[in-house]
Amino acid sequence: MTADPTTQAGGSPASWKQALRLGLGLLVGCGAIWFALAAAGGWRATTNALMRTDASWLAGAVAAQALGVILSAVRLRRLAGSQVDLSLPAASGLELVMNGLGVLAPAAPAEALAYGVRQLRRRGLDKTRAALVLGLEQWFSYRVTYLIASLNLLVILARRDFPVPGPWPGVAAVLALLLLALTGFAASRPTSMQHLSGAWARARFWVPRPSPEERKLTGMRLHKTAMKIVGRRRDRIRLVGLSVAGHLSGVLTLVFAMRAEGLVIDPDVALLASAAAVIASSIPLLPAGLGLVEAAVPAVLAWYGAPLDLALAGVVVARVVGTVLPAVAGAAALWALQLTRARTPVPDLGLHPDDLPVDRLSTTPGQGPRSRI
Repeated sequence: MTADPTTQAGGSPASWKQALRLGLGLLVGCGAIWFALAAAGGWRATTNALMRTDASWLAGAVAAQALGVILSAVRLRRLAGSQVDLSLPAASGLELVMNGLGVLAPAAPAEALAYGVRQLRRRGLDKTRAALVLGLEQWFSYRVTYLIASLNLLVILARRDFPVPGPWPGVAAVLALLLLALTGFAASRPTSMQHLSGAWARARFWVPRPSPEERKLTGMRLHKTAMKIVGRRRDRIRLVGLSVAGHLSGVLTLVFAMRAEGLVIDPDVALLASAAAVIASSIPLLPAGLGLVEAAVPAVLAWYGAPLDLALAGVVVARVVGTVLPAVAGAAALWALQLTRARTPVPDLGLHPDDLPVDRLSTTPGQGPRSRI
């Protein structure tokens, strides 16, 4: 097959956009790293601190990171269901690919999620259910992260000084908690999925729009499938518990990395620094928040009395343990997962139009089905 002449001459527009995005990200990241190093006393101070890294605490950080991967794999298996051909080692490998190697991909996190959908389809799930499984995994993970961060911020505001003066941090924490409550309530209602289905249909303006009745049936089917995936109340409590434990294992990785550099940080400060790392790593231009995490976390720790050189060295250790090692392991898992044999997808357990009683097809407000949470 011959390549397009315009592509050969100047490259595709998409490749130029990716190159520009990568270049801007590297520029911002390198600038943030330079700023962090200058504030910490230069390369020599940070390198000297790294040379004194305690190997025992470093091993503890690696163990905490591994525990987080295993907990995420257990959660993924619970969401996928027992009928899916997904062992704990395979689920752990998939987590390493998506959340280890995948966070460094140019199109993260979409590229990693697309790969996860393909892998779950090879192991017995249909496309819709696989996408819902990964979407619900992100749902539990992010909700727990922001729940813990908001509660911890209120605790810090009550006990300590905060870098941002005024009432706005407390207002933001309360608003975040209210938003979590409202979205949780909305997610339990089939009508919310129906509205999302309609919005998705309107957004895809180039595709013939289905009728309102078809959109309602699609929303009801997706909601019923999602409710079957998360299970009963005790199953959802277990999923929340796994998400909390997984998040705390990441915080523990940061705590152990700091201990490896001789820093002892309080739990609330560790939670705040971890929240700062999550926010910094979500910047779309930078893979895994490169540079911004290295600037934000030492700044938070320095505000509460930690020496900047030791804080930066601890972040470097945490970055190696939490980003570099999972990416390397994810590359190995990517190769191993391709060797597994595909199987036929399991039947879709969602709600199909033929399964609906006639009296449930009314579009009158207030007459739709309600799920019990």
